[in-house]
Amino acid sequence: MPVREGSLPDDLSVFAPSPDGQRVAVVEAGTDAVAVLELATGKVSLLSPAHEGWKSRLIPAWRNPHELSFAALPSATATRPELMLWRVDAPRRVLSEGWPGDVVKPWLEGPGTKAESPAP
Repeated sequence: MPVREGSLPDDLSVFAPSPDGQRVAVVEAGTDAVAVLELATGKVSLLSPAHEGWKSRLIPAWRNPHELSFAALPSATATRPELMLWRVDAPRRVLSEGWPGDVVKPWLEGPGTKAESPAP
């Protein structure tokens, strides 16, 4: 079943709680879907849908209770992962535009490829 707005990814083994404990970011390890769950309301916001054949290799990280960074494809036709910044009150934006490909490529494993481990 494809992940869609309002639903959580199927694999909840990779997650990061927000610093204030109000939200949980989830990345589905078997795909590249990223979602945020508001614990008080149960509302789920899909930040990045699953892309066919792609798998995430980076855990989302909260900058503060209202900002989350995560790896994702910026569009349905993209082949290069980017570091994205999502804010509660603003659209997501690309942080890694212009960064070298060897820095961003390990964050997602693409169709038919095996990602290297991200640098610590």
